[in-house]
Amino acid sequence: MLLCPEHELIADQNAAQFCPSPSEAAWFAVLGVFSIPQNGHARLEIRTSWMAAAPPSILARFVLFGLGIPTAVVREAAYRGDIIFLHDKSGMSCQREPLRKMLRWLHCAVSAFPRAGLVGKADDDAFVYLPGVAAHLRTTLAEARGHRIYWGARSELALTPPLAWQRSRHIPAGTPHSTLATRDPLVALDPA
Repeated sequence: MLLCPEHELIADQNAAQFCPSPSEAAWFAVLGVFSIPQNGHARLEIRTSWMAAAPPSILARFVLFGLGIPTAVVREAAYRGDIIFLHDKSGMSCQREPLRKMLRWLHCAVSAFPRAGLVGKADDDAFVYLPGVAAHLRTTLAEARGHRIYWGARSELALTPPLAWQRSRHIPAGTPHSTLATRDPLVALDPA
């Protein structure tokens, strides 16, 4: 079994505030950018690039498990104000942690952002052009006319040594990497 790297425990588990209290803001979309404690450099790059250009109708926040994280990440969250901690421990198998994080994020997002029209997920190694995503989703929703949608993109390419893009055999067909979905149950676009 492949294990994700272990992380030092934070001294005071209450130092990390878990899923925020419900917000009254009516966001068009809320995007959770999944990250892990050691990816602080990726979070900084995202903050200074595509997250800074987010349209005012989209809220983007980093999402990390909050148990067993370094105190430096707790301080980063307090300083930056753009990290949401989920009540679970990092460091489980790399096959299990992403799904568990997705399920916990969706549960948290519906609770913390009850008036958001869409809830989404991206990874911290993705570049998301949020103005284009917003425009595309507005068109898609208009065409869906009340039907449920599950929208996303899947990448079959992976950066592997010696730093060349190659087809990945680790991503099952049909697996979305960046997704936004309506608050209704996650199903494909209804044909009728």
